[in-house]
Amino acid sequence: MIVGLAAAVISVSALPFFSKKATAGRFLLSLSVLIVHICACVAYYFYVQSASADANAYYLDKYHMSNMGFGFGTVFTAQFTQVLRKTFGGGFFECFFFFQSIGFWGIALLSRTFEEIQEKLKTAPTMLPNYLLFLPSIHFWTSAIGKDAPIFFAVSLCVWSALEWRRRLLPFGTALVVMILFRAHIALISVMALAAAAVLHPGISFGRKVGLFAVTIIGAYLLLGAVQSTVNVNVTDATSVATFLQDRNDKVAQIGGGASFGDAPIYYRLLTLLFRPFFYDAPNIPGIIASVENIGSVFLFFYLIRNWRGLLFLSRKVYFIEYCLVLSAILIVLLTMISYNVGLGLRERVMVFPPLLSAFVALWAMPRRQLDPLQARYPGEYLPYAQPGRGLTEAPR
Repeated sequence: MIVGLAAAVISVSALPFFSKKATAGRFLLSLSVLIVHICACVAYYFYVQSASADANAYYLDKYHMSNMGFGFGTVFTAQFTQVLRKTFGGGFFECFFFFQSIGFWGIALLSRTFEEIQEKLKTAPTMLPNYLLFLPSIHFWTSAIGKDAPIFFAVSLCVWSALEWRRRLLPFGTALVVMILFRAHIALISVMALAAAAVLHPGISFGRKVGLFAVTIIGAYLLLGAVQSTVNVNVTDATSVATFLQDRNDKVAQIGGGASFGDAPIYYRLLTLLFRPFFYDAPNIPGIIASVENIGSVFLFFYLIRNWRGLLFLSRKVYFIEYCLVLSAILIVLLTMISYNVGLGLRERVMVFPPLLSAFVALWAMPRRQLDPLQARYPGEYLPYAQPGRGLTEAPR
């Protein structure tokens, strides 16, 4: 009862955060998203009753991880679930509902990010960002016991914080803490993307680049231990990384199956990660739903590639967009390297959605900006840009 009540409170508390504007339309949108997310949670719950899933292992503690010492990643997820179960008396569905509430907060943060992007670009609100909040993958994979809901929340919080760094250092730090607990290597990647975007962005002075890079290197060094204990790989040692990847390939050989792609060429693994399943390998209703969503994935990347000049121009002007693109690229490369079947890729690529969709929404909004006469005459001088600590803002006139 306590766990279920806490989950309900956490879910409802996210509703006002969906939008800065307290309108009936925005409230109905947030309520609709919550209803869909709860329905996805219920569907996932009934699905695992007859199928093997990580949620069962975490709740039943099949590998007795609750008896181990404190650990990150899988160990922490299992121990956290056992606290909900044994300490607070949470049933199987209550624990599902609790993790669902964390995932729902991630969607709320994504909605708020989309709104603030349009607001800072002075764009009239459009319906497309709202539709993105109903993507089936976002709801299904972030509604169950496991690492996916907390990681999606953490990445969404990280991206939202990047809009205004100076004011949101505490939320950004909170996002890193959550990442460290559940998937420490994602925290390392987020910090690496911060440094890479700072170095690449022309709008940041050399002195600030050096400062940001130094802070990032220190942060990365502090995270290396957590990463090594989580995935059992030393990222500073090429041999250790090669051994890790070989172990993944050996696992592929043992699992096999038509959905396996770990031993395929790199380009095939990338395309599989981004666009499969795609009808021909969708034998059931969930597969068909995922295939329909992947039609949207095809259009998304087609739009980004077709408008690459505008995306590049926007990233040169806006540090936030630079960060989103770098973070998305690193995550996609990582998942291409370590994912070994369609199901795993479909589930883990959800963590790429917050930065990738934020960049897409910004690119989509640019042609729809509400320009005054001066902006129309001198558009290059009035494009939004970012300075360290100021986030996405208007250039001074």
